[in-house]
Formats: sequence, structure tokens, C-alpha cells
Amino acid sequence: MTRFMSAAIEAQNILVEDPDRAAELLETAMQRRGRDLTAEVLRPGLDDFDFTPKMDGQEISEALGEVFDSLAAEGKLRGDKPEYMDFMNPRFFEEAAKTVQPAGS
Repeated sequence: MTRFMSAAIEAQNILVEDPDRAAELLETAMQRRGRDLTAEVLRPGLDDFDFTPKMDGQEISEALGEVFDSLAAEGKLRGDKPEYMDFMNPRFFEEAAKTVQPAGS
């Protein structure tokens, strides 16, 4: 979990500190998935979001709940929505944040 969070923080740092590079990385990822979106097309959209690294358990829990609701509405998930906060351990984020270097390093 800590490694996953470290990778997420590093990605957020790149989006915040070097959006041109982030757009290029996104272009490559899109091409691997068969989508023809260039960095020039993707770059302006990066300014529409706040990518400041943070992983608040409550925010993550709410986001996962929204994903669950959306997938359940599409019939892709059944059953009761989990209590995602039961799985959130703030120590994971604290440890992940210690391992990340700033994007420009």
C-alpha cells in the first residue's frame, strides 16, 4: 500500500511541478491503450484540476464510495457498499510521503 501511495504522490508531483512532462507521459500511456491523444491536446486539461499531493483517508473513502455507487448503478457491483474508512490507515500515507522525491530532483 505504501508503494502504491508513493507512486501516486510522485505522479501528483509531476502533474503539479512539470505539467508539460506529465502531458507527454499521459500521451504515451494513451497510445499504449490505442488512443490517439497528443500531449498538446492533453496539456490544457491539466490546468483544470488540483493535483496537489494529498491522501486524506476521508476523501479517499468518499471517492471510492462514489466509484462504488457508479459501478453499482451500471450493474457491475452488487451488495452493500463497504465502509472504506475501515481500510484507511493514515500511517500508509505518512510512510509514502517520506519516500518521495520532488519531481524536479
